[in-house]
Amino acid sequence: METLAARALTADWLNAWLAAIGITALTGDIELSWTDSPIPHAVLHSDRGTVIDRIVESFPDVEALECLAIARVHPDCPDGAELQRNVTPSSYSERAELVRAERGSDFSLAATVTDLDEDAGAHSPFDPPMPRGITIGQRLVSCRKLIDDESLPEAIERTLVRGGTRHQNNGLGFDYRRIPSPTDPHGDVFVDPVVEVLAFHGLALLPIRGNGRRSRTRGLTASAFRPGSLTWPAWRRSLNYAAIDALLDRFWAADGAGRDGLAPDSFVVKFESLAYQPRGKMDQTRGLASRQMSSR
Repeated sequence: METLAARALTADWLNAWLAAIGITALTGDIELSWTDSPIPHAVLHSDRGTVIDRIVESFPDVEALECLAIARVHPDCPDGAELQRNVTPSSYSERAELVRAERGSDFSLAATVTDLDEDAGAHSPFDPPMPRGITIGQRLVSCRKLIDDESLPEAIERTLVRGGTRHQNNGLGFDYRRIPSPTDPHGDVFVDPVVEVLAFHGLALLPIRGNGRRSRTRGLTASAFRPGSLTWPAWRRSLNYAAIDALLDRFWAADGAGRDGLAPDSFVVKFESLAYQPRGKMDQTRGLASRQMSSR
């Protein structure tokens, strides 16, 4: 089994934590653990070739992303019907039919929007609003277009090991690290597009659900922009995607408070979310940072 220390994917960075999980989701066979250090980083394990090769083989191209159910214009939708930011019941139903045709293998709609809310077409906090009604499908594709196919292996290795090349782009729209410093209020936002594409696939484990009256995103205990509304762990054991799903089920069922029935040493450390604080009434910026949770 090959092991790769992904030193640039640290557990205190929410998008990197999601990206590490996204790797296990995309490949189906790579396992993930975290180092036993104050700020753990991801360790990836593969028994079907090198870690980088497996990620490259599974990494979606632009065409694949444009065929997801959240694509603004989907090739299988009649008359070029668009899925706009303000999702109507009819457009949601049309895209849900596409998911059913794929036998549920397309998680993109479930991870971003639900029709089972008083606010029809309620969006996950991981699908925040963007200027000019740009959709998350468009944001995802714009990130992928920044990655050169010919240098994809090098780009992935750089992102995992040393920290990737950042581009002027808003990414998925919730990475705190993309936001300019307060000392540079007119600065541009920058993201690593490889992290953003991988993080989107990590959102497969954080779907938004509704009961007809209100909606809730898995893992969140309150509004995403209240302190501590999302908690996440770094774990010691090497786990595949299904095992991570099961572990997070128990972790979140206990509100991350340690009442999950798991061994006391199952986790290296746990983090909770901190939200970006707007700089004024007109500031629509969204961002989730983190702080380490105290031992309980």
